Amino acid sequence: MATRPSVSFTRSFPDIAGGLYSECMVTDRRAPLEGAPNLNRQFFSALWDTGSTGCMVSRKVVAACHLQEEAQGPISNVSGVVENVPRYMVNLYLPNGLVVQELSVALGDFADCDVLIGMDVITLGDLAVTNAGGQTVFTFRAPSQGGIDFTVL
Repeated sequence: MATRPSVSFTRSFPDIAGGLYSECMVTDRRAPLEGAPNLNRQFFSALWDTGSTGCMVSRKVVAACHLQEEAQGPISNVSGVVENVPRYMVNLYLPNGLVVQELSVALGDFADCDVLIGMDVITLGDLAVTNAGGQTVFTFRAPSQGGIDFTVL
């Protein structure tokens, strides 16, 4: 069975990064995926968080994309469980061209990003981080093309 070709992107930071950041685009899930001008898509700063099971968006994203609340539910974080958190359905556009359609995201408050990309998206592909020469580089490809094993020489 042939493996579908992957799409990828890489982000480099000038020193050791405190977080893995990229840009992304978000639209309401009802927005056309193709054929509409990019004016229907908003660019945002995204933090890739392997400690988060799901994606979240800020109030800025909700307002800019005119997102409509789809549901409310609890979320867990390091402080415990937060009840009745608004949830939205979005299309998430990653820098490699991957579009995650009808992704359920929760509302969150962030100091340094607009979108938190969690394991629900990260597990769609392969993520690698290096810090050679005091410079952080991370790369993501989807779909997964196989394991990455640094012990193999």
